[in-house]
Amino acid sequence: MKKLIFLPLIFLVSCAATAPQEPFKAGDTFLMTGTAKDGQSVSQRFTLRGKGDWDDGEWDYDADGSGSRSGLFVVSADQHSVSFLDYAELLEGQIAGSEQILACIASTDGLGWKQGEGRLIKGTKASITKMMDEWKTKSASGAFNALVDGTGSCMISRS
Repeated sequence: MKKLIFLPLIFLVSCAATAPQEPFKAGDTFLMTGTAKDGQSVSQRFTLRGKGDWDDGEWDYDADGSGSRSGLFVVSADQHSVSFLDYAELLEGQIAGSEQILACIASTDGLGWKQGEGRLIKGTKASITKMMDEWKTKSASGAFNALVDGTGSCMISRS
């Protein structure tokens, strides 16, 4: 009798713990374009590799960007927020913290989106870490204003 009572409960718990359906698949491509704060135009194509990982309400995908597996694509469950990060590893002889980072944090119209607009962050790991540490010392509105002042604009388009 106890088994009959617990079976539906176990079924419900197992259903609640499963991730939602994965929104993208390996091979999907995206184009990130924008203008950095210094006025430099950027354009980077990303190709998703493998399956996404469901983690804390968002999907994380490895991607090919400027190099093999140099990119990361993150999309919220409702797809209203998408981000691409391209990270260039240190070459021999380079100083730690001089790794180049290019990132676009964009908002979209949600499920089925074709384009998203947002803020472009471009710089070294050290300069971006410093900028983010400064944001943490500000109020929410001050941090937002610092984000806008310290970054360029970008667009992510689905191919």
